[in-house]
Amino acid sequence: MKETSVAATLTPKEWRLIESLRAIPESPLKRRVDILLEDLLEFIREPKCPEMQADGVPCTNVHANCDQCTHVTEMVDYLAINELVSKKPQG
Repeated sequence: MKETSVAATLTPKEWRLIESLRAIPESPLKRRVDILLEDLLEFIREPKCPEMQADGVPCTNVHANCDQCTHVTEMVDYLAINELVSKKPQG
């Protein structure tokens, strides 16, 4: 399948993200990361808990204190903390 180009205005931060993604060599790991990022961004855009609430409607509030939102938030925090630690100057 042929990829099409898209014209877009990006902030420097957005461009760094795009450059970082492009710099990952094609591999099974890159394909897994692509899927993971797409799924994570979809969840963040429209957070939904598949569990029905007391009123029978799925939760759409990312600030709710439910296990799924808490778990995703903790995973993102864990990744952020590890990134900070890995960039900490040695010495």
